[in-house]
Formats: sequence, structure tokens, C-alpha cells
Amino acid sequence: MIYCPRCGKPATFQQRFCTGCGLSLRAVISALAGESMTEEERKNLAQRLKTLRHGLQQMFSGIGLALFFYLFFHSVGFAAIGAMVFFIGLGQVLSAMLVASPPLRLRWHVPSPSEMQTSLPPHEPTPTLTRDLAEPPTIPLDNTRSAPPPS
Repeated sequence: MIYCPRCGKPATFQQRFCTGCGLSLRAVISALAGESMTEEERKNLAQRLKTLRHGLQQMFSGIGLALFFYLFFHSVGFAAIGAMVFFIGLGQVLSAMLVASPPLRLRWHVPSPSEMQTSLPPHEPTPTLTRDLAEPPTIPLDNTRSAPPPS
């Protein structure tokens, strides 16, 4: 069992995301397993992000060009230039996501029960809140607002 670094909710090694806050637990699991990215994987990831960023910039530039040519020159022919720039950027984004850099492979390490016992923090029982159910809860009068004076 591991704990989410963001919200502290317990999670298992088989979970990909925290059920409390949605944080991806891949980095936590790989760090606990002692794995880290190699230099080649870092370069591939940096190149992939650069290509994605450039493709997105080109897509938005294409949308801007198409709108500019269509609205100011009332020409669908010139607006097609912006559409071509958009589709070139879309191709770059799809290439960076699907083809150019293979996705990082996730290596799963299932710890043995002895490893799990040594890596877990000591369990602290949570205090249980009890209340007498014979008397309903009340709101102190000092903390309530009075109604505004009539106008």
C-alpha cells in the first residue's frame, strides 16, 4: 500500500490514479521501485513536448489566419491557406503523440509482502468522534446572524 503525495489517501500498487484527487501514481510507484528515467527517455520526452508545443502553435495560427482572411477579405480561397496551416499543425501534434516518440513504458514491480511491511509507515488509528444521540445538535446563538432591520 502507498499513500498519495497530494491528498494522503491510501492506494494500492495496482492503481494508476489516486481515487481521492486523481493524481497519476506512476511516478510514485516508479520512485518507490527505485526506477527513474534514463537520459535517452528524457531527451525523447523533451523532443516530444517541443513538437507538441510547436504543432499547437501552428494549429492556432492556422485558425487565426483562416478567420482573418475570411472576415476581412471575404474569401474562402485565402481562408484555405489558414486551414492548410492548421492541418500541418494537427499533423505535427498527431505525429508527436502517436508516431515520433514511443510512449514511455511503465515497468511494474509488485513488491513481496516483506518489502511492503518495511516500506509502510506505522499505522496510526484515527480518532473516532462520538456524540450523544439523545440530544439533537444545536447552533449557539452567539454565532448566528440576526435578520436585517425592516426598512
